[in-house]
Amino acid sequence: MILTVTPNPCVDRIYSAPGFRSGGIHRVSKPLVRAGGKGINVARTLHLLGGEVHATGFLGGLNGEYIRGELRNEGIGDFFLTVQEETRSKIAITDTRTGEETEINEPGPMITEEQDKFLRHLDSLVRRYGYSYVAFCGSLPRGANNDFYFRCVELVQSIGVKCAVDTSGEALKRSIEAKPWIVKPNRAELSEIVKAKIESYDDIMKQCHAILDSGVGNIVVTLGSCGAVYINGFGAWSASPPMVPVAHSLGSGDAFLSGLLRGFEMNLDPHDSLKLAMATAALHIQGALPDEYAKQKISELETNVTVGKLCVGGGV
Repeated sequence: MILTVTPNPCVDRIYSAPGFRSGGIHRVSKPLVRAGGKGINVARTLHLLGGEVHATGFLGGLNGEYIRGELRNEGIGDFFLTVQEETRSKIAITDTRTGEETEINEPGPMITEEQDKFLRHLDSLVRRYGYSYVAFCGSLPRGANNDFYFRCVELVQSIGVKCAVDTSGEALKRSIEAKPWIVKPNRAELSEIVKAKIESYDDIMKQCHAILDSGVGNIVVTLGSCGAVYINGFGAWSASPPMVPVAHSLGSGDAFLSGLLRGFEMNLDPHDSLKLAMATAALHIQGALPDEYAKQKISELETNVTVGKLCVGGGV
C-alpha cells in the first residue's frame, strides 16, 4: 500500500480551446473538472494500475468537500486534515491547434500551526498502515515552512518506510537534505536547484551523482517528450517514450511517478519500472479513460518504450 501526501491540492478545471489567445473570447465545450494536485493525481493513477492507495494533506471549504467526494467515488482512502480556508482551484487551457497549454494557479490556503498537527497525523498513519512507500508531491501552501517535506521525510524514514519526493525549488533542496529514497525532478527543476544548465546526459549524470553522494538513494529526471533518466548507485538508464497522440500533458509527470512507484511495489527492477512509468504517462497524455489502464493496454505501450543503459556524451 502507498500513501500520497498533497499539502496543496486543488480542483482542476481543464478547457480545450482551439486557437486560444489572450484577450479573445472563446467558446468551449464542457470542461474536465476533477480533484487535482500532484499527490492526488498520483493516487488516482496508482489505483487505476491496481494498487491500494491512501491520500492525505490539507483540504478546506467547498472545494475540499468536492475533492473528498471524488476520492470516495474513485476508491482512494481519504485521510486529509480539514483546514479553515478554501482549497484552491487551477485552470488549464489547451489550444488544441498548437498543443500549447496555459495554466492559472490560485495560491491555496494559509497553513501555519497545522504543520505540527500534520506531522503527528502522518506518524499515526504510517505506523498504523505500514505503507511500502510514502510519496510527497507538489507545491507547499502559503505559510508552510520550506523544511516541511524535510521534516516529513525524516519522520517517515525513521519508521523504516521509503519516501519519494516530487516538488521543486527550495522545498526540493531542503527535502534532499533528509536523504529520501527517491526524488523526481524534471529538467528545469533540477537546473534550478543546482544553478546550472542541463543540456546533456553528461550534465544530468554530473549533477545527479552529486545529489546521490549526499545520501539520496535514487533520482529520476523527467525530460518531457525526450523521456527520462534514472540514476542510482548501481547504474543509470535512459527511457524513450512511445509515440502517441497528445490530448493534454497536464499531470503526465504524476502519471509517470505512479507507474514508477507501482513498479517498485511489484518488485520490478529499474529497467521494467521505467517501462511501466513511461507507458503509464503515455496512456495519460492520450486522455485515457479509467478502464483503459487495464494491464493489456499498458503492456501494449510498454513494448514501444525503449530503455537502455545510459551512454554519456549525448544531448537531451
